[in-house]
Parts: sequence; structure tokens; C-alpha cells
Amino acid sequence: MPDKDQFFSGEVIYWNKSFGFIDCEELDDNIFFHKSALNFSASNVFLFDTLSFRVQKVTHGKHKGSYRAIDVHLLKKGSVFEHERYVGVVERLKVRSGYIDYPTKEGEEILLFRTRLIFDDNISNGDLVVFNPVVNEKNRDQLFAFFAYPIAFESDVQFLMKQYQLQRLPQLRQFILDQFSKEEVWTQIEIELIEMGEVDSSEQYLRLKKLLKGLSGLVAPFSLLKKYVSTPFLVLLLTEKLIDTYEFDLVYDHFLNVRYKVKENLFACVSKETEKLKLLEAWLKGLSDRDAFANRPTEVNSFIRCFGRLDKQTAKEFRDRVQAIALEKLSPADNIKRWIKGELHDELSTDYVLSNTNLCDELKVKELCSHRSRLKEGILLRYEQELSKNKLHNPQSEQFLRLAKMLLNYQKYFAPSSAVIDDYFGGFSTEIQLYFWCLGYEVDQFEDLIKVSFVQLDAYFQLRCLLRMKEKQVDQAFISSCKAKASINQTSLQDLFLSREWSEEILYAVDIEQNKAVQINTLSFIQDVIDCDERFDWRALLEQLYYSTDDILLKARIWLFTENEKYYDYIRFSWIFKKLGRNEQKKFKRLGDAIGKQDVEVREVEGVKPCYHFKDQGDGRFLYEASLLNIFFENNLLRLRKHDGSYTTQFPYNGCSLGLNRVPAQHELAKQVINIKVADGQIKKVEGLDQILEAIEVASISNSLDQISIHSKASLNGESSLAYVEDWDLRKVVVGYLNKLNSRNDAPEPVYVSEAESERFMEPSHQNRKDHKSGLFAIKLSQGFAIVWENIDSSDNKATKVFKCEDQYLEEYIERIKYAIANYTNLRSTLNRSHSEGPLATFSGFHGYVGTVEKFRGRSNAFELWREKLEASFLQPIPAYSDMSIDEIEELYADMISVKLPASSSRKQGFSLDSQLLKTKSIIGESGVDSATKGSGKKKEEYKKISQALSDLNNILEGFFNS
Repeated sequence: MPDKDQFFSGEVIYWNKSFGFIDCEELDDNIFFHKSALNFSASNVFLFDTLSFRVQKVTHGKHKGSYRAIDVHLLKKGSVFEHERYVGVVERLKVRSGYIDYPTKEGEEILLFRTRLIFDDNISNGDLVVFNPVVNEKNRDQLFAFFAYPIAFESDVQFLMKQYQLQRLPQLRQFILDQFSKEEVWTQIEIELIEMGEVDSSEQYLRLKKLLKGLSGLVAPFSLLKKYVSTPFLVLLLTEKLIDTYEFDLVYDHFLNVRYKVKENLFACVSKETEKLKLLEAWLKGLSDRDAFANRPTEVNSFIRCFGRLDKQTAKEFRDRVQAIALEKLSPADNIKRWIKGELHDELSTDYVLSNTNLCDELKVKELCSHRSRLKEGILLRYEQELSKNKLHNPQSEQFLRLAKMLLNYQKYFAPSSAVIDDYFGGFSTEIQLYFWCLGYEVDQFEDLIKVSFVQLDAYFQLRCLLRMKEKQVDQAFISSCKAKASINQTSLQDLFLSREWSEEILYAVDIEQNKAVQINTLSFIQDVIDCDERFDWRALLEQLYYSTDDILLKARIWLFTENEKYYDYIRFSWIFKKLGRNEQKKFKRLGDAIGKQDVEVREVEGVKPCYHFKDQGDGRFLYEASLLNIFFENNLLRLRKHDGSYTTQFPYNGCSLGLNRVPAQHELAKQVINIKVADGQIKKVEGLDQILEAIEVASISNSLDQISIHSKASLNGESSLAYVEDWDLRKVVVGYLNKLNSRNDAPEPVYVSEAESERFMEPSHQNRKDHKSGLFAIKLSQGFAIVWENIDSSDNKATKVFKCEDQYLEEYIERIKYAIANYTNLRSTLNRSHSEGPLATFSGFHGYVGTVEKFRGRSNAFELWREKLEASFLQPIPAYSDMSIDEIEELYADMISVKLPASSSRKQGFSLDSQLLKTKSIIGESGVDSATKGSGKKKEEYKKISQALSDLNNILEGFFNS
């Protein structure tokens, strides 16, 4: 029982001008007090004031037995402005209470009692109030305002601007603009900048960016920011539209030292034509000095886009110079495309355009005719010349079909009939004339042609003929009689389909989106089969074609046509996306997104790891110590995978995206702890994720700055770039799997990629490394060996290359492949281009190459897909043994790719090597199996001698040429 003379202290937590309550920690209770017990004026009592008091026990009434405060003194004035506050909108206000509209994470409503209003209780629906939310102890799902006051009593502009940044309330923005002068705002901003110090890091820039975004529509003056923000970050503010004025000299100096993407962003920010011209002049000089027009097409495209935005009425001399360089350095197709778009050339000659345009392409012809009327006459003349000098009579040849396309375009866009056309067409036999009619050419007496020549047509053209008769509404009896004579069946179509040389020039296509014949496409064959008779198994025809062709573009179109995911090649189809038609590209994106979504759904079950670090707090409540690897992210949503493998419900979290699912397990961000409170399967609170999202934004800012110092610092610290989406887990699994299969000891045969090849593919910050290491894994098969070439270090990932050989040649082929990897700069791309015949096939056969296995990065079942492809490559036949010498192979390689190789250099300068030393056959020995088996160690030594001899020769030649 408290001593009646003892004084206690506590904070006022409630006051209604007559009575209130004091929160007293000493008594662990809320103590009632009345204004009559005050030793000072009741008008001076305020929320959060610290009071001292004695207590007296209540002896009567409903509060009998409890304590009340007496002899109350004021110890310290309190302030609501030191407590957490938010701005919300009053709604559903009644006599005693209402609600505050504010977006809470759990969607709880915030209850407002009039008795909790301070300063002024005269408020209405729609008014802005500042409030402090607390949890109702009686109902923990209910929030209420511990205190609230009209926004007119708020004088902290920084607090208000931060609230505006969070909610973007229009009435809050207007209040700030009405109540505060710009000078007051800039003064407070400058105070913040002084506290931050010079903004010269990504972390500081992120703070500044958030500060400026909360300015309620105001734009900070350039003169103010220049005093506190370093040049790179000041320019970044300009590109992000956070400032709208600039100093051109500052922009120009920064423009000279950044990558082309940043250059393009900066160019868009300058307003004067003279400034744009000066930037482009500097950029052009840099491109010319680096010969970038020949080897930097992406940067050149960026430059030309900016050039196209330059006023055509000014800087004629500069425009002429750029156009002359483009004609010299760019391809004709590129020049013509940009001329049509109006990006580059003011004019191109008719002869240049037509000489470099495929006049069989209906879309291009139509585009040229609509772009320049003067071209129509030139195209007409070209058609007449081509048709008059070419009379091919083989309807199966590609040249015949090209001429047929010209004939159709001529008739469609220029003249239905002319002397040139009539003479040309009349010179063909009735069979050839019928072929033309089947392809779309209009003939008056076509029924006579059909009666005479229908049976001479091959199966496909018979099918086309039947379709055209249907289109022309020919008598059904006549069509039926032709069907009876036709040799169209599944087998004949299959034989024709697999034997034909499919190309871009063959037939009209049905546009896969609009169902119109608008572009050339090899899949019109299938559409014709479907239209002619649905009983034909066109799916079987396409499947046979897909697995028999090496044409990636055709494979992609088969996937688009069938919409069958089994034909989808994630890696290689992205290479040929630009070659597809506009509507094909739309469908490509739609189908690809759908497949990606399916993969995401699979990843939810298989890819995210359960979180086993948790504390069971009872009553279905858990505290998880999770990481990015335990969470599945979507756009502004996340779900935790709990210890039992199940998922929580979705939890809204601003800033999340699917990209967070791709952070590798080895990355520092994946090791940071994220504390997540869960109750009954629902996430209640997330702590630690904001820091990760901020780190990602900092990395993005650093990338935007394009500062070399930032990149080098990251590499020195061993940090991974967030832009690098290599799936390191997949690499580890792949190498581990190959190690298990490896037949030669327990480790792969190490080999170092040629320095030029290594530098060509590495990030700039890694190009000083000389340890770009690969491994050769020897895997014993039922017949022979497979030799698998795989990267085994931390450099960029590459596709897996597979070679095969007979048992007795294993050591020899390993040495051949090692030598090729170490010495041939473009080995990967050379192997990729191997065909069934010719020098490429000879080169790949010498090394036993049988195939490439892509890694399906980003797919949830990436390893299974890779292993399936690898096992399929093991089934390929073993290439025939080649007894060519390395000298001959190097000469062949030099001829193929036109690069300087050690051996070829020696021949050009009159030097000679002992050809017997470089002959593989002499190293192996004439006796084949026995000699190869017994002499494996000797062969290694011989190959080392070869490598050393070539290296020494290189040094001699370099010294000779330099002298």
C-alpha cells in the first residue's frame, strides 16, 4: 500500500479539460486525477506532461478501493511532436467518433474519438488530421488514434513532405504549397543537405532522391544542389527528371566519360539544338577513334537514335558527314531501314535502295512504294529486267519460286497485265503455268491448265491447286475428279516436306495473328495441309521437320504455330527474335510470358527453400529468421515458405519483384537475415527486407552512374553484380554431376581458354585475370567415350560442348581438344556453325564434336533439362577418326575464320616447321590401338613440345615484325 505522503510521477495519457489519467510506472497503473487536485491552472495541462502527485484511496462510489491523484504538480511539459505521427483523412464522422482513412498493412481501420482531439475539436469529414495510431488492448485487430489534431496546427514541413511522399494526397500537397513559402522549403532542404554532407555515394544519393521526391511537386533549384552534390550524381538527378535546369559545361564533361546508354539519357535532357550538336560531335569523334561503326553496333544504334532527333534544318555539314560515314560503315539493309524511319539519311539513290532490297519480299516492296513514289517506277523496271532474262523451268528450285514471287508482286502492285508479263508467262509450258497459278498468279483459262497438267504436279502443288479451285469456287464435281487423280497422302507429304530446301523465299504465309497472307513464311505449307484436309496429321509433319532441321528461325515458327511448349528453346529462340515478323513477335512474347509464368509456379513448389530457423511462440505464432532463399517474390507481394514446406498467404510489400527470386545463394544479399512474424499462416511483420531493397537500389544507382571506380571497388570486395543473373547453383550441380561421371581420376582434365577468348567474354573488371579455366570430363559410354567441355571456374557461364571418340583414341582426342581450346580464339562459335559437309564439318570431326548442350538458366527444372539434352548428345554416333595433322587443321581454321594463327603466320613469312612433329598420325603410330594405348604418356609430352614450339615461334615472329 503506497505511503500517503510519498510522491510519484508519470505522464498524462488522457485529459478532457476536467479530468484525466496519469500513466505511472512505479504503481504499474493508470491513475485518475481531477482538475480540483491541480496546484496550477487546468488550462496548462497537456498530453504527455510529466506530473508529480500523491495518491489517495477512493472510499465510496463505483471506483471504491482504487487510487486517485491528489496534490498534483507540473514537473515537465510534454510534446506530441516527439511521438510517431501520420497524416490521414477524416471519414464517417459522427457525434462522438469517426474513422481516419490511412493505408495500413493489414487493412485495419483507425478509430477516432472526439475526446482524443487536441488543440481544436472542430473537424469535418474530408479534413486532414495528424494522428498517432495505437493498438486497442481490448481488440488487437483494432487501431485507434491516441491523439489527433487538425493539420493546420502542424508546422514541420519536412514531416509533411515525407507524408506526401508516402501517400501523394492532393489536399496535402495543396496545404504545403499554401502554408509554406518556397524559401522556407529550400531552407529546410539545405539543412538536410548540410547534415548529409557532400553527396558522393550511391547511399547518400538514395537519401537525397527520397528527399526530393517528397517535395510535393516542387523542383529543387540547381544552384542549391550544386553546392552539396557531386557532378555524377547531379547529372543523374537530371536524367531522372528530379531537376529541370542544368549547366551545359557540366553535362558535356560528364557526357564524354560515360557509356552509350547514359549518353542517350543525357542527350534527351538537353534542350538547345546547339547543345545537342556539340554532344553528337563529341560522340561521333569517339566512335570514329574507336572504329565503333564496325564493331559496336549497339552503341551506333544509340547514336543514330539521338542523331534522328536533331533538327534537320540545322547543322547540314555535320549531317552530311554522319550520313557519309553510315554509307561506308553500315550495311545497306541498315541504311535503308533507317532512311525509311527518317532516323539517318535525308535521301538515298534509287539504284542503292533497289540494288540492296529483296524485291521478292512483298512487305518490303509495299513499304518502299508507300515511302517514295519515285521508287515504284524503279521496282517495275527491275521486275521486267529480272523476268525477261530468267526463264527457269524447275518449279522445285528456289530461284523459280523467287521469280514467281516477283511475278505475283508485279501483278498485284503494278499492272494486272502487260506485254512483258504476257510474253514471259506465255513462254512456259502448261505445267509451269499451272505451278504459277497454284502460287497465286491470275490466269484466265486456268481450268484448261488443270485438265492438262494436274497429274504432273507434285503432292504439295496438287494440294495448293485444290485450295485455289475452292477459293475460285470451281464446280465441286470438277474438284472431286481432280481429287480422285491426286497423289496426296501422309507419306507423299512427309517425303516432300523433309526433302525440300525450306527457305525464306518459298511461299506465301498465313499471318499467325491476323490470318492474312502478308509475309513470307515457310509454315504456309502446314496451313495449306490443314485447309485442304483435316485428316492429314500435320502435327506429325511438323514434329519431323522440327527434329530434322538446323534452322532456328524455322524451329521458332513451328513453336509459334503449334503453341506447343515442347518446341520452346529458351536460349536459342531469343537470338532470332528480331528476325520474326511484328505479329510473330507479339505472339512470341505472349507465349513466352505464359511459359515463364508456369515456370514461376513450379518454382514456388520446388525452388524456394523452407525456413528451418524459427521460434515457436505458441498459439500458432512463429518468428522466422529467413533469407531471400526462403521467400517467393512477386510484384509488391511476397510469401514465406515455412519449416513444414507450406507457404504463408500473400503479404503486400512495396518494392518486391520477381527478380529477387534470381539472387544466387552465394550472393551477400542472400545471406542477410529477414525477420518475419507469422500468426495462423499469415505474415504479420517483416523486418530487414528494406535494407536489402535499398542495397539493390544503391547497386542500380551505381550502374546508372557508369563510374569505373564503383565497378572496380565492387570486384575488389568480391561482391557480385546484381545485374549478373548467372545461376551459380545450376553451375555447381552441373559440375558435380560431371565429376561423378568422370572416368579419369576424380577431377576433370584442366585446360585454360585462350587469353583472347577469355577477355572477349569477361566483364571489364575481370579482364586482367589469366585463369579462365575449363575442364574436360571423360565419360565412359557403352560404346566409346564422351568428352565434355565445361567451365569449372567463376568466369561467365558457357554452353556445354560434347565430343565423342573410340576408346583407343581417348587420350589423343583430349589433347586435340585441349590444344584447340587454348589456341583457337573463336572455337565455340566455330563448332556451333558446323554443318554436315565442308571445312567446318572437317574441323569439328577432327575433334570429335557431336553437339552443344545449352543451360536453361531461369527455368525451375534447368538441371533436368540440361541433363536430358546431355544424355541425348551421348547417343550421337562417334565421328570417324581423322588422321589430319594439326598443321593442316590450323590452315583449315585460318581459312574459315580469317584470323592470324601461329602456324599460318610462319608459312606466310617463309618460316617452316617440322611437319612430322605436328602430324597426329605420326604421334599415334601406324599400329593404331596398341600404339595409342601404350604411348599415352609419350603423346602428352609430344603435345607439350608442340605447344611450346608454337609459343616460341610466336615470340620469334613478334620480335621479327616489331623490328
